[in-house]
Amino acid sequence: MIKLVTRAEWGAQPPRVTPRGNTTCKALVGHHSVYPTFMDPIQQIRAIQTQHLNERLKDGSFAYNDIGYSILVDAWGRAYEGRGWMVSHGANGIVTTDRTDLNNSNTRSTCFMGRGDEITESAKAAIIELVNYADGVFGPQERLGHRDIFSTACPGDGYYNWFKSLTLNVTPPPPAVGRKRMFAMTPPWVPTVGGQTDHYRVVDGGPQFKALFQCKGACKVNEGVPN
Repeated sequence: MIKLVTRAEWGAQPPRVTPRGNTTCKALVGHHSVYPTFMDPIQQIRAIQTQHLNERLKDGSFAYNDIGYSILVDAWGRAYEGRGWMVSHGANGIVTTDRTDLNNSNTRSTCFMGRGDEITESAKAAIIELVNYADGVFGPQERLGHRDIFSTACPGDGYYNWFKSLTLNVTPPPPAVGRKRMFAMTPPWVPTVGGQTDHYRVVDGGPQFKALFQCKGACKVNEGVPN
């Protein structure tokens, strides 16, 4: 089983309300964060949690009690504990499609930390491991995208089409050429800053892999809908 970077390790804020245990799950729902795909993952997951904790509904009440997602995966294939597997998540929003049989209590969410159309092979490999683990714990799960439950483009066409195609016990693909996938507790990246571009040097036991992130146009934090 893939090793998760725990909440303590990524510096999570405490939830507003202590979650109750929940072992019911009928479907896995794919999401994307819409943050820049190669953003520093620790900064990103902290920003996602802060965004969720501060978001309010029209009546002024809080939209989330914690980060919304069950598990998150970054572009390098590391998985992070959000709310975790054994509690309800909060990422789907109110059902606005015909899938009224599903809600935040009987589903779990996997979030790609980036834009779904830019999902990496390393992230896919990690998500496959998570899907297989969830199938083993809860039984075979339907694979859905956020758009199947809520009126949204989430999780992007690339992630959506791939995620919907997954079947039970999919064999994980090989690591990306020239580097090993790592699920270390300490992220194997070293951020540096140069001009308008953030450079991440990923040190992973193989040849160094450089990923360059540069925001193209306006970097949208969300799509204007609960995500």
